[in-house]
Order: sequence, then C-alpha cells, then structure tokens
Amino acid sequence: MIRRLLAAGCLGVLLASAQAQELRPKVDGKTELRLASVPEPGQAGREEIDLFLSLNPDITLKQTDGISVEGVDQSRLFLGMAAGSAPDVFYGSIADVLTYHHQNFLAPVTDLYERDKAQLLPIKESLKPILYQDGELIAVPQFYKVMALAMRKDMLEERLGESGDRAPKDWDEWFDWALKLTVPEKGIYGLALYGGTWIFEIYVWLAGGEMIEPVKYDPKDGSMVHALPGYGPQGQILFPEPNPITGSNLEKVPLTWRTTVDQTPGVRALNFYKRLLWAQWIRPQDSGEELIFVDYPDLDTGLPVVRDEVRDPKTGRLYRLKRGTPGKPRTDRVVDDTGKELPFNFGAAKIYFGKEYGSDFIEGRVAMMPVAGGRDAVFDSQYSPALVALSTFPPGPAPEGKEATEVNAGLLCMNASTTDPDVRDAAWRYILFCNGTQRQALKVKEWVEDGLAAYVMPEMLTKYGYDAYVDEVPKQWVEQNKKLEAVAKPEAAAPGFRAAFKEIDNAMQTVFVDPNIDSREQLAKRAAYINRYILEEDREATLSKLRPYSYALGILVLIGLFFIMRSFWKSVSSMASARSTAPGASKARLRTHFFAWLMMIPALALIFAFDYIPMVKGSVMAFQEYYILGERTFIGMDNFISVLTSPSFWQSVGVTFRYVALSLGLGFLAPVILALLLSELPRFRYFFRTVYFLPAVTSGFVITLLWKQFFDPSPIGLANRVLAPLGMGPFSWLQDPGLAMFCIIIPGVWASAGPGCLLYLAALTTVSDDLYEASELDGASWLQKIWNVTLPTIFPLMIINFLGAFIGAFHSTGNILVMTGGGPDRATTVVGLDIWFNAFVYLKFGYATAMAWVLGACLIGFVVLQMRLLKRMEFRTTDAK
Repeated sequence: MIRRLLAAGCLGVLLASAQAQELRPKVDGKTELRLASVPEPGQAGREEIDLFLSLNPDITLKQTDGISVEGVDQSRLFLGMAAGSAPDVFYGSIADVLTYHHQNFLAPVTDLYERDKAQLLPIKESLKPILYQDGELIAVPQFYKVMALAMRKDMLEERLGESGDRAPKDWDEWFDWALKLTVPEKGIYGLALYGGTWIFEIYVWLAGGEMIEPVKYDPKDGSMVHALPGYGPQGQILFPEPNPITGSNLEKVPLTWRTTVDQTPGVRALNFYKRLLWAQWIRPQDSGEELIFVDYPDLDTGLPVVRDEVRDPKTGRLYRLKRGTPGKPRTDRVVDDTGKELPFNFGAAKIYFGKEYGSDFIEGRVAMMPVAGGRDAVFDSQYSPALVALSTFPPGPAPEGKEATEVNAGLLCMNASTTDPDVRDAAWRYILFCNGTQRQALKVKEWVEDGLAAYVMPEMLTKYGYDAYVDEVPKQWVEQNKKLEAVAKPEAAAPGFRAAFKEIDNAMQTVFVDPNIDSREQLAKRAAYINRYILEEDREATLSKLRPYSYALGILVLIGLFFIMRSFWKSVSSMASARSTAPGASKARLRTHFFAWLMMIPALALIFAFDYIPMVKGSVMAFQEYYILGERTFIGMDNFISVLTSPSFWQSVGVTFRYVALSLGLGFLAPVILALLLSELPRFRYFFRTVYFLPAVTSGFVITLLWKQFFDPSPIGLANRVLAPLGMGPFSWLQDPGLAMFCIIIPGVWASAGPGCLLYLAALTTVSDDLYEASELDGASWLQKIWNVTLPTIFPLMIINFLGAFIGAFHSTGNILVMTGGGPDRATTVVGLDIWFNAFVYLKFGYATAMAWVLGACLIGFVVLQMRLLKRMEFRTTDAK
C-alpha cells in the first residue's frame, strides 16, 4: 500500500515531462481548443456551443477526458495539468483560485481584460485582492452568486402568522422563529444548518468577525502588523509604510495569513449553533406552547441555563426536569404534574453535511435555509415565488453584529501551460463569449421560452427585448438581491485554507455531538494549530532549529534500515545456499529454477515498472517543495521535519494504532472462532460456509454504503430503530467520535470473517485425529482439546495471518473515506487517509510523500519478520504424518 501511495503521489513527476507544449497541430485547418466539457448535440448547453462555433468558425472544440480521484472534485484538473492534457479554459471558484495560482496553473490575463472589459462582468472591489496577484489578473468572473435566507411562506403563516415580508430582527428572534416552526413528531425543523465551514463563515460575519486576516511580521521585533482598511487600485492589500512603531520598511516583507475564528465573533457563532441544536424543550399538546428547560442564550460562554420547573402559561400545568446520565442530555426526561414522563425535543435546527436540505425545504421538512442567487437569475428556479420569501440574514448580538452574506463567483481561468499563441487567442475568445452579450441573450431567451421569466433579473429582460415579462419577477426578490449584494463579500481565500477549513469543521463537529464542549477552547485550539502548522506562521524559525538534528536522525534511520535488510538478505542467502548444497541437488533442479524465474519475468517487469520505478522517482518529492507545474525547489529534510513536528501526524498515528488494535481485536479472532464452531457442526456445514462466505463476493464499496445507511444517526435510522425497543439510543454513530471507529470496523469484520473462516477450516483438517483421541483418553474437555491440541497446531498459520492483518490494517483508507471522511473531529483519520488528503486535496505532495516514507519505515520491520516466519513455515497435505 505504501508503494501505491508513493506511486500515486509521484504521478506528476512521471507525467510532467509531457507538460511542455509546442505549437498545437491544426485540425482541418482549425485551432483546437480543449474544454472540460463539450455537450453533444441534443444535450443541455449545446445551443451555446453551436453559437460560439458559428461566431468563431476557425475554432474546433475538444473535450478532455482525463482520469480522476474519487472524492476530489478538482482531481481531473490536477492530473490533467501533470500530464499536459488539461483544458485550455477551466472553471474555478474563489476557494480554489489561489491554490491554482500557487501551483502555477493560471496564465495572467490582465492586458486582455483591460482591452475588452467593456464586454465583461465588472470585478467587484471585494474580489480584487483574490483575483489580482502580483499585479496580474489571474481569473475572470463569469457570474456572481449571493447567499440569502429562504423562508417557506406557508409555514411562516401557519406557525407564526408572518407573511414573509420581513426577516427576524436578530439572533434571538431567529431562534424563536426556528423553535416555533419545528414540529419534531412530523420530522419538521425550523432551520437547516449546513455542517461545512463556508456557511459557518456567514455566521461569523453576522457576529462582526472575520475568518481570516492578512498580516506581516516586522523584521526588527517580529511584531504583527495588520493591514490597513481598503485596497490598492488592483486590489493590493495595503500596509503602513514604514511601520510607525519600529520604522521598518515592510514593502518586501512577505504577506502571510492567519485565522481569527477563535475571537469573540467566532465563539458567538459556534455557540449560536449550539443553541439551535441543543436547546431542550417540550410542546404539550393541550397548549401548543414551547417550554424550554435547557437553553444556551449566553453566546459568549455557551453555558446552559437550566430550569428545573416550567409552568405552562396557558394551562397552568407544572412540568419538572428529570435529569438522566450526567453529560448525556438525550437521557433527560420531563414529568408532568401527574407523573407522566415526556421525552425532550432537542433544538430547532437540523444539521446537514450535504445538499439534501434543498429537497427537504421543497418538501416542507425545513422552514428556513440558505439559498444562492445569481447575476442572470434572481434565485434558483426550483423555488416558487408564491411559496418562498427571501431575506437578509439576521445580524448577531449588538453592538458588533451586522448584516452580511457571502458572494461567490464562477471564475474562468486560462491554462498557464498553453503556449500556442493561436490556442491562447481561442481561449480568450471563449472566455469573452461566456461573458458576452450573444450568450447572455441566448440564456435569457432559453429562460423565457422555458417559462422561467420570473427568475431573470428585470434589467436582463429589458436589455434583450422581453419587457412584457418584467412584472413576473417578484419585486421582493429583486430588492433583497440588491440589499444582499451591498453587504456581500467573498469567502475566505488563502493558499492552504481548504486544510484550515477542515480543522474548523472538526471544531464544529464537536459541538454537533456534545453541547458540553467549550466552543472558545475548541476554536482556540484549532486556530493555534492552523496558524502554526497549516498557514505556517513560524515555519522557518522551527525548521532552522531542527535541520541539524533531522540530518543526524536521517542517517541513523538509514543505518538501521541497512542492518535490517542485511540481516534479511543473509537469511535468504543462507537458505538458498543450504538448498543448493542439499543432497539431491542437481542440474535438473537448476533447470527448474531457471524456467521458474523465466516464467516470472513478465510479472516482475510489470511490478518493477509500475511500482518500484515510480516509488523511487516519487521519493524525490519528499525532499522538494513540489508543484505540479513550475519549478520544484530542493528543501532537504524540511518535509520530514514538518511531518515529525505536526500534531496532526501524531494524532493520525494514534488513531491508526487504535484502528489496528480494534480491527485485530474484533476481526482477527472472529474467523478462528467461527471455524472452530463450524468444524463441530454435524450437519449443514456447506450451507453455513456458503452463508458466511457470501459477503466476500459483494463489492466492498456497496457493503460500506449499506452499513453507512444502517448507521443513520436520525431516530428513524435502522440501527437506532433496532435499539429503540430496548430503551437505548438514539445514537449519533458515525457522527460520534467515541463510536465512529467502532462503526467503520464492524463492516470489515462482517465481510472478512467468512473467507478467513474457510482458511482456518482447511488448517483444522491437518490436526491429527490421534491427538484428539489421546486427549480424550486423558480426560480433556472440549475447551482443553482446543487449547492444547487445535490451537498449537494451527498457531503458525495464525501468526502469519496476524502479521498480514497487522500490516494491512495500517493501509486501510477506502472504507474510512466513504463512511466518515476521517471525521468526526479526525477521530477516524488514519495515517493513510492523512497522506491521501495532503497529496490529492491540499496538493502538498512533498509533505505527503515524507509521511508515506515515515509510515513505510515503521512497517519494514514487520514485513521482514513476516518473511522470516514464512521461510520457516512447513505446509503439509492433510494425510501427512
């Protein structure tokens, strides 16, 4: 597995030689332009392609079909860049464009934009610091989208008596609305909360904070210098020149980024999440009033306010809180004045980790949720204006709270590795077309003809001759769109901030499963880690201190590996020598060995070409600051220092050992026990062998998905429904850090016990019946026969299987990626998965390769031990004496 990780990581090294492009051959005299997608005739979007080709008859389009890595949206682009086959024009988002720039993917288009900007979408001032890098424009916006709060008018009218013409005035009223709109017995929630950081960032803004800030460090005293308000003419981030405190010239000091999510606004935002998810309340049927027993109104501390008794203002009935297991709020209950026990309702929001909240909103299971609107369309056409009201998000607590929302942009980027002047010209013409009036007119025409004129911006309808449809556009939507654009700003963007977002996600997930978590402490811990190890505030200082020690440690490791391999080689050589000089050795045996090796040459050549050569070449990346395109800098042992000083690496090592221990503890003995039981069955042996083996012939991916559904954390999830009659649950399963590891191991044990059982059943046939008869004569019980006869006989096979399972457990990543993605809060992020994320998501190939080598070096000793044991094993037929 380590070889495969390294081979995958070094794919860029092997393919980079293809990236240098010469003049691209013409196709029937036309310039070939590569795009990520070219719709076929009859498919959606083909009319736009036909229009572009009719306006540019000297261009032909080709779709680039590359390979991709499952679960990584940008992997097709990454691998295409490495192979020199990436699109000439490709799409980017605000979150990704700086990473693309950092990897040298993007060609500057400043002069072209200035020449044709009258035909292009104006660049918002808030986006200029992202789109302009080193004074050059690196991407062109194709459209803008702003986030709004969508509300179901029918649910507002029924539960609140509101028409949807106004939004909640602040977070307290927002919580109150969400609570009244929640009907737990019908599976209806007042608000959809998205589990990702990009929506959480809006809440931080509403509370008056920022997720990230640019800073410089004064070269004289190392003090932090904050940016000035406003931007330069091309979006430059401005700093005082010189530093008024020290007088230092900061012009050539590199810009760095740091997260500020741990400051008070971020804490308030996360505590508001806690309140929305964990307030404990009931709604008696005879009154319909919401009676809150445990609330979290103090957003600074996040501490609960507990009411032991609550009297219903309508009926006068008294309800008392009955506490359950400390620290486990789902065990709490309420009793009324007759002693009848009532279960609690928890929160007024439902947490989502995907986009399924859109369908829940349409089907009336969620009353409020965030929704995006764009430049051409007011908002998404799946939401009916008669049913959906739009508003700004309510501001956070005064005085810092303010209105805010997110603007995102679809960005068109030109491939930096495209060097043919004709292709570059064709690429720019395509970018110009995507923003030009011809395409806009075609899109408006399509929307109107499809009966969707109500979703088109009025100015677009007027511009292209559809004035008769202007009155169909909801005025409230248009007004809200303008208000949102006035307060909108782009999501946090900085190189490496995807990894930072994942750490903030981890802090959020702790609150999702436990209301007793201290939000301030969690965010402070994550922010310190992000700033030091991801955004690398003091990386150079750390590296300079540890470089001398790293080289000494590297030499010691190499010496140790040399002696391990030397011992193994001597052992193998002595075995071969003994066999060659043994009685009966002859030329016939030499001929047999010769033909055996001759038959293995094709297989060995393939393994050498596709495993070991990539592994050796890819290993160079461990000593480089590696980029898919552009110059790769040799940095010595720096990647290894970063790995060994990273808390996340050691945390993943600890998680890996925990996974290995549980996997072996639950899975290694299961087939042994199963084989012993099946060997004693008098009848139906073959039936049970077939039943236990069936999971092995099912796709592992399918098994993983089935078990993931089984562990649905909702009360209607299958596992929770099975346990409900026993008075247990509901459990969060895969979302609970304490249970997630157990949940990902169970499917593997269930699927692998059958094949392992058959191996041990075969081994049990080698146990001599004479030994069983002798033990019976000695008065041995069934358990004593197993302990003293059976297990000692098959013990060598158990040892070999144990070492193989031990090594294999270190390489498990696929099932974990599918079931948990390494979460919650990195509780299932094993080393192999950490390597995968760093390589293919964060593009830290050198760092990931160094991690792989550290893991591989640790496992070499176990591999050598396994080989030595295999050498000593004797395999006999069942009738051997």
